[in-house]
Amino acid sequence: MEQITEQELAFAELWHTPQCLLETLFHDFDNLGHFSEDKFGEVRLYQYTLYSDEAMIDFEATAELHNLTKKEAFQLRKNVGTIYCPGARKFGKTLIIEKLDLVVSMLTEPFIKAAFASVDLIHIREVLDDVKAAFQNHPICKLWEQRITGAPDYKFQLKNGYKLNSVNFNIGSKNPGRQWYGKHVNRVYIEEFSLETEEVAKKRKDALSELGAVFRVSGMCNFNTFSPAGKMVRAFENRKHIINLPQYVNPFWDEKEKKDRLEHYGGEDSVGYRVFVKGEVVEDSITAIDMARVRAACYLEKREIKRFEITKERYPFFRNTLIVERPSNAERIFISTDAGKNVMEILVHSEIEDKYYYIYNIVLYNLTVPEKQEILDFLIIKFQANVIGFDCGDGEGRAIYEHFAEKYPIDNLVWYEGARKIEVGFELDENKNIVIEKGEPVYRREYMSQFSVTKVKLCSMLVE
Repeated sequence: MEQITEQELAFAELWHTPQCLLETLFHDFDNLGHFSEDKFGEVRLYQYTLYSDEAMIDFEATAELHNLTKKEAFQLRKNVGTIYCPGARKFGKTLIIEKLDLVVSMLTEPFIKAAFASVDLIHIREVLDDVKAAFQNHPICKLWEQRITGAPDYKFQLKNGYKLNSVNFNIGSKNPGRQWYGKHVNRVYIEEFSLETEEVAKKRKDALSELGAVFRVSGMCNFNTFSPAGKMVRAFENRKHIINLPQYVNPFWDEKEKKDRLEHYGGEDSVGYRVFVKGEVVEDSITAIDMARVRAACYLEKREIKRFEITKERYPFFRNTLIVERPSNAERIFISTDAGKNVMEILVHSEIEDKYYYIYNIVLYNLTVPEKQEILDFLIIKFQANVIGFDCGDGEGRAIYEHFAEKYPIDNLVWYEGARKIEVGFELDENKNIVIEKGEPVYRREYMSQFSVTKVKLCSMLVE
């Protein structure tokens, strides 16, 4: 038998060192399908703790050396690979813990059965489209490709026996979490784990292999103690696997960015700043809202939410795509918008006898402001909407609001801007009398984000 050379040994060692493998294969972590012979990527120092070092360990040889059972050997793998990362925005949670770790795992760990799960197709696409591009376009990674299918149900089967499937929570469907059925996986990736419900979590637990699974989990801190995410983070046995980082570990964080975040969220003590910048789990905030009780107040029965997606290519045909109607027994229709980067989500609720039904979810991708306005106008007329809420946190949202303010009565429009202060009452003195200054009552003002959270939390507490 020919002996391995020093050069081959060095290559094998570097190939199984995650940082080296990632930085040499990919010079641009946002474009995993490209390869450069003279450019290299960079995993930041604080991100070293976010990827798994499983590739560096031969678990079979370790088990044989120490006479370990299969279960004991797999427990070693879980000790090395599992991570629960609730944290702030913009420090690379999704990039390192899921996207890049997936590539390393797929290249170095044969015969793994993995699942990538998230709350909806938008979040699944964000990660798996890039992984798919790597194994179909990258000149080295594509050598592993055997069969790959894309959205809506992603399936990867590689030549080394690695299998990966997507799992959509489908929270609004009649059977949330049904895609977990029959999986029996030994590796689980979860994006936005704070949005996982109890019903989905139960089905996930039944989908693990008989030895369990390595968990690679990330998301925001917007959860409460008793949610599936809260139980994961609070479990004593998971403490050694938890990493929580703030946004300001990012090297691009500076005083200007801090000022922008403070203005956006309404101060350093605001819920938004503490959760999304500091990465805190804040029990007296939106994380304390009992969503189970809110859902009980909002849904009289289980029903499937109708979903539509309008891309740039499908925009010219949106009138034929959006097959919607106002329920005949609806007393009022609410249309709400949530604007993000290149994405706008539109939610439609109907009110019937003091109960609210979530009936439509419409997502717009990469559309211009006039195109979004045209679709919203179509929906307002189609539903004969009574209340339309606008996310006015940026210039685009404000422009859309102003457009409709010229067409519809202001009383039917709702402006939401979390960093804006509104009058919520009057300042009182120690005798509970309204404070008067210069002959005028002194108003008490709160940031819209804080006031709205307080109101929603109060309503959820009153639900029986």
